[in-house]
Amino acid sequence: MPSDMFQPRGAQVIKSKAQGNGEYEAEFRVRGGNVHALA
Repeated sequence: MPSDMFQPRGAQVIKSKAQGNGEYEAEFRVRGGNVHALA
């Protein structure tokens, strides 16, 4: 996964997949109840 990809603070990477066209798909797990700042 590229280092310039946004990763929420404290998030755990669940899935990272190169799409083949220079783009990446990523899934993160975030602990806590308030994720308003991520929206």
